[in-house]
Amino acid sequence: MVKLSHQCFLVKLRLRHLIPTLKNAFLRHPVLWSLCVIIIALGAWSFWIEQTRLVIRTEELQLANWTPDTPPLKVAVVSDIHVGSPYWDMDSLAYLVEMINEQQPDAIFILGDYIISNVVGGTYRAPDEFIPILSRLSAPIGVFSVIGNHDWREDGHALIKELQQANIVVLENEAAQLNWHGTSINLIGIADDGTQHPDLQSVLQKHLDLTSDIQILMTHNPGIYLDLIEENKPTLMLAGHTHGGQVNFPIYGRVFVATRAPKSWAHGWTQTKNGPLLVTSGVGTSIFPVRFNQPPEFVLLSLTHQTLKKQSIN
Repeated sequence: MVKLSHQCFLVKLRLRHLIPTLKNAFLRHPVLWSLCVIIIALGAWSFWIEQTRLVIRTEELQLANWTPDTPPLKVAVVSDIHVGSPYWDMDSLAYLVEMINEQQPDAIFILGDYIISNVVGGTYRAPDEFIPILSRLSAPIGVFSVIGNHDWREDGHALIKELQQANIVVLENEAAQLNWHGTSINLIGIADDGTQHPDLQSVLQKHLDLTSDIQILMTHNPGIYLDLIEENKPTLMLAGHTHGGQVNFPIYGRVFVATRAPKSWAHGWTQTKNGPLLVTSGVGTSIFPVRFNQPPEFVLLSLTHQTLKKQSIN
């Protein structure tokens, strides 16, 4: 007891000398200390706070061949769930599913990367653990999916089997014909660019249906869209994979984006030479559990009749 009291006395003594020393150091170098405080605050925000801020991003695409009598089609677009990545455990996945269902989408498109691999602080979750939660997703037209690079690195075939058993339609170089109040929609899912290296022209030659009113392409990695030839003019292209770079500094922008697509395609809308492309930054994280100025999101996309002179991308 005497020894413990002596140690407490020494700690108090050291603090008594340390506090004035820190105060004097701050007064002598206020800029340096302020910078340290800012760095610590940004680190806390990026590693702990922003990753939990699930954002619902609403977008609209006005289409000339969408008849005025046809109601808007509301599509939930979600990607890169990475179940088991920090802050995205099974409870978080259940919350995500609940949030999507609350928006009452007409269709749900999932753009791959359900699984994590080698993410710092993550816990691997097998498909049979999380698919029962995803099976709660509900939309009148259905739930459609492609497979991502992390999924294929683990066991893409096992994942596909689990998804199909949960009534999630997997489109790997396949197409689905959808009908929305008389408007025909040809939805083509393209395999991952980084791991499956699909022959895009062969896929489109087989599945592109020019009799459909709307042609939608969806894939995991937007890099595959660089292989589109001039004649390919889909109504809409969708992709994920990039996570928006996860870190998006003001002025400087994104440090790194893991795709052969241009960095300008990392997030949001891009009017490419072949048509409008929408890339979502996704939900989970990969490699390092950090997000800055690029919060987790899913997109609520409305396809509707064109009321302006030109196609509108908001």
